[in-house]
Amino acid sequence: MKIKLSIMPILLAALLAFAACKPAETPNGKADPQTTTEVTAPVSQLTAEPTAELTTEPTAEPTAKVTPKESGGMLVSYLIDGETIDEVCAIIKGAGLNDEAFRTAAEKYASADGMSACLTSGWIAPEEMKESYMDCADAWTASTDDADGNCRLTALLLLKNSLEYSELRKEYDGTYMMFDLDAIENSSLYAQIDSLLLCSLFGEWPTVENDHAATYAKNWTDSGFNINDPAVSLISIVFADVYDELTFVGHTGVLIKTDDSLVFIEKIAFEQPYVVTKAESLEQIVAMLRARSDYQPGEGEPKPVIFENDRQIGSIG
Repeated sequence: MKIKLSIMPILLAALLAFAACKPAETPNGKADPQTTTEVTAPVSQLTAEPTAELTTEPTAEPTAKVTPKESGGMLVSYLIDGETIDEVCAIIKGAGLNDEAFRTAAEKYASADGMSACLTSGWIAPEEMKESYMDCADAWTASTDDADGNCRLTALLLLKNSLEYSELRKEYDGTYMMFDLDAIENSSLYAQIDSLLLCSLFGEWPTVENDHAATYAKNWTDSGFNINDPAVSLISIVFADVYDELTFVGHTGVLIKTDDSLVFIEKIAFEQPYVVTKAESLEQIVAMLRARSDYQPGEGEPKPVIFENDRQIGSIG
């Protein structure tokens, strides 16, 4: 039976009422950053904490028409207009990723009735970002009965032919991926995604020795995950569920290195926008993620950690 993802408007109404941004809960009562709104900090606040061995350099053929240097360091897009979708899909195709499936999903989202009125088109500076997540959710649900995708489904859609592995889970009996699995089952856009691959890469695991960072890195190594192009990587935010002693991926996106910039592609959440960021350095990407209020740990909770593939590159909070 299809699950209607109508949680966003309720959460956003609470946000407006209480002037605070609180994570929603998964069916077993745990916070899930993928069902929350986000606040993007002004570029002046995006100061990264020191990270080890941040040596990622642009390498792939440049395709971007505007570079971060031309706008003071960073540019972002909601992928709401055809020209920008064309530009980003050219970058995706140049990196050997699944540009056709991504284009179909992005164009479907952009064409939802009223969506163009909710989001700014083209490339803008981070401090110019302004959106109503409630209006975005309303536009999507008014236009289609299809299940929408989130960050995890978008990442796997892009990496369909590039993510290698040696071993996956034999089965998944958890609850954290239930909405992701529903989208695979009920939308032709995501039917091509292997559900066991999704759950093996992002699903919850028992936390080893109270260390969620080590748990995530171990799962990556044990499963033999590898992206077959050094110009492409997976950026993931890993959270600890201290109550059930579990580790899970709360947000993720795909990073493509070009000669001009680093291009980070993410979908904020179900029924929420795509965001593509052009940055000059990996430190800027880390700083952007660290500045988002939804990812901050609660009192007494472990800090979420940021990974590039299996390498920790930062923490939040």
